[in-house]
Amino acid sequence: LLCAACPNQILGELAIQMRNRVSYIAIDNQTSRDRLVACTAEHRAIVECMAQSDALGAEEATREHIQRLWESTFRRFNQSA
Repeated sequence: LLCAACPNQILGELAIQMRNRVSYIAIDNQTSRDRLVACTAEHRAIVECMAQSDALGAEEATREHIQRLWESTFRRFNQSA
């Protein structure tokens, strides 16, 4: 929905393409329930900032989400090695 609402169609399409390319790595059958719950809370924080027109808060929440997702994914790959 966020990508579809983006006033820049190309940017919205790029965001969808990026999500499609990394989603199979970020969340798979090894992803813990706790991480899924945390991920949902992180998404909610981003959307809440956006709903309040808090661009800086949304940016920070997005950066934190990406960092946590990267750390979680990296830990999973290290455990399976």
